Amino acid sequence: MRLRAVVLVGVMLGHSLGAALLAVPGTASAASGGIYISELQTSGPLSGQSSYEFVELYNSSDVDVSLKGWQIEYRAASTANGNDCSLGWPKTPTILPDAVVKAHGFYLLANTKYPLQSDGRFSFDLASTAGTIRIQDANKQVVDALAWGDSTACGAGSPAPITSGQSLERLPGASAPSGGNGFDTGDNLNDFALRPSPEPQGTGAATEAPLNFAGIAEGDPTGQLALSELLINPHLDQPAFVEFKNTGPDVIVLSAYALKVGTASYNLPHHVILSGGYAVVRSDVFPLSLPTSGGSVSLMDAAGTPTDTITWDEAPLEAGLIAGDSDWTWTAKPTPGTANEAVALPETIPLSLTDTGLSSLYPVLNITELLPDPASPATDASDEFIELHNPNSFDVNVAGFSLKSGQTFSGNYTLPDLTVPAGGHIALTSAQTHLGLSNSGSSVGLFDPLGSQIGATVSYTAAKAGNTWAHFESGWAWTTTPTPGAPNILTAPADVAGAAAAAAAAKKVKAAAATKKPKAVAAKAAKAPKAPKEKKTVATKFKAAAAKIKPTLEAAAGGPWVLLVLVGLTICYCIYEFRYDLRNYYHQLRGHTGRSRQAGPALEGRGDDRAGQRPGRGQNDLHPRPSRSLGL
Repeated sequence: MRLRAVVLVGVMLGHSLGAALLAVPGTASAASGGIYISELQTSGPLSGQSSYEFVELYNSSDVDVSLKGWQIEYRAASTANGNDCSLGWPKTPTILPDAVVKAHGFYLLANTKYPLQSDGRFSFDLASTAGTIRIQDANKQVVDALAWGDSTACGAGSPAPITSGQSLERLPGASAPSGGNGFDTGDNLNDFALRPSPEPQGTGAATEAPLNFAGIAEGDPTGQLALSELLINPHLDQPAFVEFKNTGPDVIVLSAYALKVGTASYNLPHHVILSGGYAVVRSDVFPLSLPTSGGSVSLMDAAGTPTDTITWDEAPLEAGLIAGDSDWTWTAKPTPGTANEAVALPETIPLSLTDTGLSSLYPVLNITELLPDPASPATDASDEFIELHNPNSFDVNVAGFSLKSGQTFSGNYTLPDLTVPAGGHIALTSAQTHLGLSNSGSSVGLFDPLGSQIGATVSYTAAKAGNTWAHFESGWAWTTTPTPGAPNILTAPADVAGAAAAAAAAKKVKAAAATKKPKAVAAKAAKAPKAPKEKKTVATKFKAAAAKIKPTLEAAAGGPWVLLVLVGLTICYCIYEFRYDLRNYYHQLRGHTGRSRQAGPALEGRGDDRAGQRPGRGQNDLHPRPSRSLGL
């Protein structure tokens, strides 16, 4: 009996000592909990990036965890595997490296074909549309599992939807930076959300303490989630919205609640709300419909119990319905995602946009100066700027307003919590906005928090280095004197100023020429003697005729037939023009011919005898007629 007692005491002391050793801070045993699959990417966003795959692990515990003997397995969502979760797992799993994951730290595994720096590698290929992975410890116990697409969850609740090129991240993730990835309800559909820009983190990343989430299983026992603001009657195609606020000390996941509008119920999307933070659900990305003629909205906790309710009658156009200290009230300035601001409605409350004649109920702000091409050594990436001017007699906070740039407004920047003083200016540089202003010309627009454009689009042409496109009383113009955050100064560029001066000078000369009178003609005695008229010969007349015809020939473009017709017409014109000269020339030729005939061999004898030697001619032929002179 004594021996048995001694052995029993020894066993009990051994267990106690082992428990004490395990309780000492340091590296946890292989069976330690707190390791989660925190992020998964199954493909890259571009063609040829199907192997851009990674699995990220997160240690939510307060102690380091050794991965010695741990393994990762992938199960394809195939017809052969079906819903039997005992099938489809590899016979030879991938063993993880003998590494340690620091408390609140990360560990990154990547595909061997993915050019990404990682802590470990796996060689299997993940299907981008559906599949399941799981992590097992050294004792072959499943530590965590993640299913995506239309695959069987296999102990991971419902599969989470995934989009190619994006990643699945465990909450809170991107909605609470530095808040770790420790949200776990045992259901992938609730625990994960899509992340458009994946952020793989490994052992080299900074540690992140996990957030403390409010207990949702009990149905929001603290009542810390509340309705904060509604926009029921937006103008044109702008979205309606419902805003929630976390009024308690713990972190809340919005998907743990439901929204009831009238008799319709909506399951809310994944969104982590920090203590004192806001979440907004908009009708353009969520199937939400708020009746403008009157209705009610209730917030339902996980147990289906209403925790907050608001009712309204007919909703004014673009007016927000906000929660006050003791009651709800209308405001002319909705503030989605930020603290409510009570602004009195106009005396005549508009129920539609046609009643107002305005595009927005927000205060007016103007874009007054743009610098697309900063002069060296300034750079486009840091020193371009867009200037805003507040023409009102009161300060305007621009939080939630947005600037958009590009011919199609593809660039977008939401303004932070800034105040533009009454009559003042602010300049927002490209280092702040990351908006690019094209040097070859582009457009910029200002929009209110609801997406309505304020004022006209500002467009500009090709910009020269150091010149700004600025607004003046006379309109928009280029100036070589940038004045960010101050009233504009017009200093026209040299080429513009030179062109304007030349145009003004030309206008002045033209005006002077129009009013100038001709000088009086000097006395006749002072006139220069007239030049004697040139005697027109046949040659000069032909030259004059050719000069008249030359433009016609040069203008002829109808081919050789047109040219022949023109030549014929020219010849006819010359015959008609010189008809008298040609006639005289003809008679002259005849006269020369007659004399040549008479001047033959000399006839011997006297005249009477010579006459008798020419038979057929009478006496009168001995007295020839005087020939006509040709005048040549």
